[in-house]
Amino acid sequence: ASLFLVHDRRLHFMVTKRYRKYSRELLKASFAVHPYSVYCEIPSLFMSVINFAKNCGFKETAISKLMHKKNGKLYDIHILEYEV
Repeated sequence: ASLFLVHDRRLHFMVTKRYRKYSRELLKASFAVHPYSVYCEIPSLFMSVINFAKNCGFKETAISKLMHKKNGKLYDIHILEYEV
């Protein structure tokens, strides 16, 4: 249903489409496994992911302008943090 990669206090959260309706609950449960404040960097081309993070309590702390390149186009990176 979900994937949590924890390495060097970094957490990668991914939920397969079939279980996306449970994604908010799964993210909250992941903080029990990874009990540290979490920051994330999300390129602006993934606005739905940025909105999801904000709806789960992440606060935007900064925007790195034109730092992510995909298919020859540059995108901003939104930096968000969740205080556990």
